[in-house]
Amino acid sequence: MKMNQVCALALSVFVASHVMAAGDNQDKALAEKAAKELANPNTAYASLNLKLQYNGGYENRGNNFTTVFQPTLPFLLDGGDKIIFRPAVSYVDNDFPFNDDSGVSDISFDLAYAPKTQPGTIAAFGVIASLPTGSDNFSSEQFAIGQSFLSARSARNVYLGHFRTIWLGFQARELISHELTKHQRNFFG
Repeated sequence: MKMNQVCALALSVFVASHVMAAGDNQDKALAEKAAKELANPNTAYASLNLKLQYNGGYENRGNNFTTVFQPTLPFLLDGGDKIIFRPAVSYVDNDFPFNDDSGVSDISFDLAYAPKTQPGTIAAFGVIASLPTGSDNFSSEQFAIGQSFLSARSARNVYLGHFRTIWLGFQARELISHELTKHQRNFFG
Protein backbone atom coordinates (compact mmCIF):
# COMPACT_ATOMS: atom_id res chain seq x y z
CA MET A 1 0.00 0.00 0.00
CA LYS A 2 2.81 2.40 0.90
CA MET A 3 4.48 1.60 -2.44
CA ASN A 4 1.30 2.59 -4.33
CA GLN A 5 1.18 5.95 -2.50
CA VAL A 6 4.85 6.65 -3.32
CA CYS A 7 4.28 5.71 -6.98
CA ALA A 8 1.13 7.88 -7.13
CA LEU A 9 3.00 10.82 -5.55
CA ALA A 10 5.93 10.41 -7.96
CA LEU A 11 3.56 10.15 -10.93
CA SER A 12 1.68 13.28 -9.74
CA VAL A 13 4.92 15.26 -9.43
CA PHE A 14 6.03 14.05 -12.87
CA VAL A 15 2.72 14.97 -14.54
CA ALA A 16 2.49 18.32 -12.73
CA SER A 17 6.03 19.29 -13.77
CA HIS A 18 5.28 18.45 -17.41
CA VAL A 19 1.99 20.38 -17.33
CA MET A 20 3.82 23.38 -15.82
CA ALA A 21 6.58 23.09 -18.44
CA ALA A 22 3.96 23.02 -21.20
CA GLY A 23 2.33 26.08 -19.64
CA ASP A 24 5.71 27.85 -19.53
CA ASN A 25 6.26 27.07 -23.22
CA GLN A 26 2.81 28.47 -24.05
CA ASP A 27 3.53 31.58 -21.98
CA LYS A 28 6.89 32.03 -23.73
CA ALA A 29 5.26 31.63 -27.15
CA LEU A 30 2.58 34.16 -26.21
CA ALA A 31 5.21 36.59 -24.89
CA GLU A 32 7.29 36.20 -28.08
CA LYS A 33 4.18 36.83 -30.22
CA ALA A 34 3.34 39.96 -28.19
CA ALA A 35 6.94 41.25 -28.43
CA LYS A 36 6.95 40.70 -32.19
CA GLU A 37 3.62 42.53 -32.54
CA LEU A 38 4.82 45.46 -30.41
CA ALA A 39 7.93 45.78 -32.60
CA ASN A 40 5.61 46.31 -35.58
CA PRO A 41 4.90 50.05 -36.08
CA ASN A 42 1.42 49.08 -37.34
CA THR A 43 0.64 47.02 -34.26
CA ALA A 44 -2.91 46.06 -33.32
CA TYR A 45 -1.94 46.60 -29.66
CA ALA A 46 -2.36 49.97 -27.99
CA SER A 47 0.86 51.17 -26.37
CA LEU A 48 2.03 54.08 -24.24
CA ASN A 49 5.50 54.99 -25.48
CA LEU A 50 7.77 57.19 -23.40
CA LYS A 51 10.98 58.24 -25.14
CA LEU A 52 13.84 59.81 -23.21
CA GLN A 53 16.42 61.56 -25.41
CA TYR A 54 19.64 63.09 -24.10
CA ASN A 55 21.92 65.18 -26.33
CA GLY A 56 25.21 66.38 -24.91
CA GLY A 57 28.66 67.43 -26.00
CA TYR A 58 27.68 70.77 -27.47
CA GLU A 59 30.05 73.72 -27.44
CA ASN A 60 30.42 75.37 -24.04
CA ARG A 61 29.31 72.13 -22.32
CA GLY A 62 25.62 72.48 -23.12
CA ASN A 63 23.13 69.64 -23.17
CA ASN A 64 19.49 68.96 -23.88
CA PHE A 65 17.05 66.43 -22.43
CA THR A 66 13.75 65.71 -24.19
CA THR A 67 10.90 63.55 -22.94
CA VAL A 68 8.36 62.45 -25.54
CA PHE A 69 5.06 60.78 -24.65
CA GLN A 70 3.52 59.16 -27.74
CA PRO A 71 0.70 56.65 -27.29
CA THR A 72 -0.30 54.43 -30.20
CA LEU A 73 -4.05 53.97 -30.53
CA PRO A 74 -5.02 51.43 -33.22
CA PHE A 75 -8.59 50.89 -34.40
CA LEU A 76 -9.17 47.54 -36.11
CA LEU A 77 -11.38 47.44 -39.20
CA ASP A 78 -13.12 44.51 -40.85
CA GLY A 79 -10.72 42.46 -42.93
CA GLY A 80 -7.67 43.19 -40.76
CA ASP A 81 -7.00 46.77 -41.88
CA LYS A 82 -6.25 49.39 -39.17
CA ILE A 83 -6.56 53.09 -38.52
CA ILE A 84 -3.76 54.27 -36.23
CA PHE A 85 -3.71 57.52 -34.26
CA ARG A 86 -0.45 58.59 -32.58
CA PRO A 87 -0.37 61.95 -30.77
CA ALA A 88 2.98 63.17 -29.39
CA VAL A 89 3.65 65.58 -26.54
CA SER A 90 7.25 66.63 -25.78
CA TYR A 91 8.89 68.34 -22.82
CA VAL A 92 12.29 69.93 -23.53
CA ASP A 93 14.88 70.87 -20.92
CA ASN A 94 17.81 72.90 -22.28
CA ASP A 95 20.94 73.46 -20.25
CA PHE A 96 23.14 75.81 -22.30
CA PRO A 97 25.15 78.77 -21.00
CA PHE A 98 23.13 81.06 -23.29
CA ASN A 99 19.73 79.27 -22.99
CA ASP A 100 18.47 77.53 -19.86
CA ASP A 101 14.79 77.31 -20.89
CA SER A 102 12.43 74.41 -20.35
CA GLY A 103 8.95 73.85 -21.69
CA VAL A 104 6.44 71.89 -23.71
CA SER A 105 6.85 71.86 -27.48
CA ASP A 106 4.09 71.83 -30.10
CA ILE A 107 1.75 68.83 -30.13
CA SER A 108 2.01 66.70 -33.24
CA PHE A 109 0.11 63.65 -34.38
CA ASP A 110 -0.31 61.27 -37.24
CA LEU A 111 -3.44 59.49 -38.41
CA ALA A 112 -2.72 56.59 -40.73
CA TYR A 113 -4.55 53.87 -42.64
CA ALA A 114 -2.65 50.55 -42.53
CA PRO A 115 -4.02 47.94 -44.94
CA LYS A 116 -3.59 44.26 -44.16
CA THR A 117 -0.48 43.02 -45.97
CA GLN A 118 1.43 39.78 -46.41
CA PRO A 119 3.20 38.48 -43.27
CA GLY A 120 6.52 40.29 -42.79
CA THR A 121 5.44 43.36 -44.78
CA ILE A 122 3.84 46.53 -43.44
CA ALA A 123 2.49 49.62 -45.13
CA ALA A 124 0.60 52.71 -44.00
CA PHE A 125 -0.28 56.11 -45.39
CA GLY A 126 -2.04 59.07 -43.88
CA VAL A 127 -1.91 62.59 -42.49
CA ILE A 128 0.64 64.11 -40.14
CA ALA A 129 0.05 67.44 -38.37
CA SER A 130 1.42 69.82 -35.75
CA LEU A 131 -0.51 72.32 -33.65
CA PRO A 132 1.15 75.47 -32.19
CA THR A 133 0.52 74.63 -28.54
CA GLY A 134 4.06 74.88 -27.20
CA SER A 135 5.45 77.06 -24.42
CA ASP A 136 7.22 80.34 -25.17
CA ASN A 137 10.46 79.67 -27.07
CA PHE A 138 9.36 76.06 -27.78
CA SER A 139 6.59 76.64 -30.28
CA SER A 140 7.03 77.06 -34.01
CA GLU A 141 3.94 79.30 -33.84
CA GLN A 142 2.62 77.70 -36.97
CA PHE A 143 0.19 75.01 -37.99
CA ALA A 144 1.65 72.26 -40.13
CA ILE A 145 0.01 69.46 -42.07
CA GLY A 146 1.29 66.92 -44.51
CA GLN A 147 1.23 63.41 -45.81
CA SER A 148 3.04 60.37 -44.52
CA PHE A 149 3.92 57.01 -46.02
CA LEU A 150 5.49 53.97 -44.33
CA SER A 151 6.68 50.75 -45.93
CA ALA A 152 8.82 48.06 -44.30
CA ARG A 153 9.77 44.41 -44.31
CA SER A 154 10.69 42.16 -41.43
CA ALA A 155 14.13 40.58 -41.48
CA ARG A 156 15.28 38.46 -38.53
CA ASN A 157 12.88 40.08 -36.03
CA VAL A 158 13.90 43.60 -37.14
CA TYR A 159 11.83 45.89 -39.35
CA LEU A 160 13.73 47.68 -42.12
CA GLY A 161 11.84 50.29 -44.04
CA HIS A 162 11.16 53.82 -45.11
CA PHE A 163 9.01 56.51 -43.44
CA ARG A 164 8.41 59.56 -45.63
CA THR A 165 6.65 62.76 -44.61
CA ILE A 166 6.04 66.01 -46.46
CA TRP A 167 4.97 69.05 -44.38
CA LEU A 168 3.31 72.32 -45.32
CA GLY A 169 3.39 74.95 -42.57
CA PHE A 170 1.66 78.28 -42.19
CA GLN A 171 1.83 80.88 -39.46
CA ALA A 172 -0.98 80.79 -36.90
CA ARG A 173 -1.17 84.59 -36.73
CA GLU A 174 -1.41 84.92 -40.51
CA LEU A 175 -4.19 82.34 -40.67
CA ILE A 176 -6.20 83.99 -37.89
CA SER A 177 -5.63 87.47 -39.39
CA HIS A 178 -6.65 86.21 -42.85
CA GLU A 179 -9.81 84.54 -41.50
CA LEU A 180 -10.80 87.66 -39.52
CA THR A 181 -10.27 89.88 -42.55
CA LYS A 182 -12.32 87.52 -44.71
CA HIS A 183 -15.18 87.44 -42.17
CA GLN A 184 -15.06 91.23 -41.72
CA ARG A 185 -15.40 91.70 -45.47
CA ASN A 186 -18.36 89.31 -45.53
CA PHE A 187 -19.97 90.97 -42.51
CA PHE A 188 -19.48 94.60 -43.52
CA GLY A 189 -20.26 94.09 -47.17
